[in-house]
Amino acid sequence: MLFLYIFGNNVNDKMGSFGYLAFYLAGGIAAGIGHVLTSTMPVLGASGSVAAVTGAYLVLFPRSHITVFYMIMLIGVIEIPSKTRNKIQYDEALGVFRLDRTLYSPVEYPVEYGFLPSSLGGDGDPLDLLVLTSEPTFPGCVVEVRPVALLGFRDEEGEDAKILSVPVGDPRFRAVHDPKSVLPHTLREIEEFFRTYSALEKKKKILKGWSGRTAALEEIRRAERRFRRKERSRQG
Repeated sequence: MLFLYIFGNNVNDKMGSFGYLAFYLAGGIAAGIGHVLTSTMPVLGASGSVAAVTGAYLVLFPRSHITVFYMIMLIGVIEIPSKTRNKIQYDEALGVFRLDRTLYSPVEYPVEYGFLPSSLGGDGDPLDLLVLTSEPTFPGCVVEVRPVALLGFRDEEGEDAKILSVPVGDPRFRAVHDPKSVLPHTLREIEEFFRTYSALEKKKKILKGWSGRTAALEEIRRAERRFRRKERSRQG
């Protein structure tokens, strides 16, 4: 699920009562269009609503100034809480979370690890999600998160990119919106974990480093498209 919000500054001075009315009318129309699109294209539909509202405002009030912030929220599902060596996975066939294995190496997951529903990564599994939290959660915990970065990763199954995110409901991460606002040492810890966690299992992998928020959003859109294509082929 995806939510986008618009925040305008200097609105009261620039728009006046008629401006508010026109802005909200445009928003209502765009929201209706976005609702239809979102049923089939979640990311593009919601983004289209925001673009339509913003565009309508700028057409009606070309000389006024508006600052637009895109605060993107996704719904993630946690499989593995931080500070554990247990590799827990959701079993789609059984509809339960099961213990896949305990890591061979003497390392613990440094962040919450899970997936984004209704998505497919390059390896054919749901897109991996990393969540920075103040406290560990639990398998099956549903969290509203904000994506901030992408960790490029490839293993024996194919491309396995991981989306780094923060919980929207935790004020401690309110200022975190991109990799530059994450502590550099935290990013190094996460990289080091994925570089070494399966070393004793003799599994080959390639770590490609961090990319910004834009790359993360592009990967999420690709994962959604893969999922929709798979669903269409399954139905048709």
